[in-house]
Amino acid sequence: AAGRRCVQLAWDRHAHMLLATALWNLPDSLVLLGEVVVAARLMPFAARFWERSIGPLSASDAVTVENVRKRAAKCLGVQRTNTLWAQGAELSLAEAVHLALTGRG
Repeated sequence: AAGRRCVQLAWDRHAHMLLATALWNLPDSLVLLGEVVVAARLMPFAARFWERSIGPLSASDAVTVENVRKRAAKCLGVQRTNTLWAQGAELSLAEAVHLALTGRG
C-alpha cells in the first residue's frame, strides 16, 4: 500500500523523479505480495522509464530487473513472463501508473 501511495502522490504532484523512483521500487514488492502478473508488466516499463528519464541503469539495477523477471518466470512460466514483459515495455506512462495503482490495466 505504501508503494502505491508513493506512486499516487508523485503522479498527483507531477513529480517526475519521484514517480520514476516509486515505479521502480514497486515491482519487487508486488512479487513478494503475489501480484506477479502486475510486477511482470510494471518492471520493464519502470526500467525503460528510468533510462529515458534519469539515465542508464547501474549494474545493480540491471540485477534487480533480472531478479524480478526470474522470480516472475518461476511463478508464471517463461513464455507467459516474456509476453507480459513485452506488454509492459509498451505501456504509456498513464497506463503504467494505472496498473501500479489498481493492479489492472
